[in-house]
Amino acid sequence: TAVAVEDTAPVSKASETTTKAVIHSGNKEGKRQHSNNNTNNNFKEEIESEDETASKRPKYLLKDIEVPLVDDNGVPLSKGRIRKMKKDKLWELRREERKEKRRRKRKEAKVRARETGVPVSRRKEYVKMSSPQAHNIHVAVDLNFDDYMAIKDKRKMAKQCKACYSKNRRMKQPLQLHLTSFKGFVKDCLSKDDVDNWDIHLHEKSYAEEFEKERVVYLSSDSDNVLEDLDEGKVYVIGGLVDHNAHKGLCHRLAVENGISHARLPIDEFVQMSTRRVLTVNHVFEILCEFASKKSWKDAFLTVIPERKGVKEF
Repeated sequence: TAVAVEDTAPVSKASETTTKAVIHSGNKEGKRQHSNNNTNNNFKEEIESEDETASKRPKYLLKDIEVPLVDDNGVPLSKGRIRKMKKDKLWELRREERKEKRRRKRKEAKVRARETGVPVSRRKEYVKMSSPQAHNIHVAVDLNFDDYMAIKDKRKMAKQCKACYSKNRRMKQPLQLHLTSFKGFVKDCLSKDDVDNWDIHLHEKSYAEEFEKERVVYLSSDSDNVLEDLDEGKVYVIGGLVDHNAHKGLCHRLAVENGISHARLPIDEFVQMSTRRVLTVNHVFEILCEFASKKSWKDAFLTVIPERKGVKEF
């Protein structure tokens, strides 16, 4: 009787090694997947816990906020002023709530990234003013005009300072941005946005006290001197004044009285404008930034000056 004998060819060492490698790789992938699942579960548990905490937090509404109805002198405040005070107080009360929302969004993004395999985009890296890449060109916003502005104009001035900071922060080679005479209303406004942690130079003293007189150049559209280039040895001062032409020529007059050098941007030399040459603080700063990067006044003006000003090439 014939007996069938099974062919048991010996397994090569190379094949055995390959098989072990595949098994090991599979184990590693399984462990990684298990770790990701655990991490996701932890994130989800944290999100649920934060939701429970948030549900217990009191809900602040504008109508529930109490503020004084009269000023220090007993004069009744306007409805607009009272509403603004309530909004400011409500903003402070909801600070923790906003922080938790930001944390929740970050964690939800991480959960989605692990589930879909799409990585979370990394936070953009900004160049600091202390970096060797940064320009050594100094620009200061003179905030010593509180007495010349109404409350609404002081708020506009604070927004313009924020716009300057935002522009400088996005620069690949930021300028050295200063806020001088940094006190009073504008300081109070910017303190709500954590200004002390901004990458910016803050000075309570005036520009005249902070910088040598020989270094200062006050920028004013009323000056007869034309600014041709930016010198790293100078400090270019922009008047932080929003007055709707109520104090025309004030910055230029103060510079002349104090013996400070002054100059105007070379707008008329490079472009045409159908309106007055007066620009906002942030527009002047953005023009200086663009010129520092491109070394072209014309490009800087055409890039920054709003179309409503009727700007165009010659």
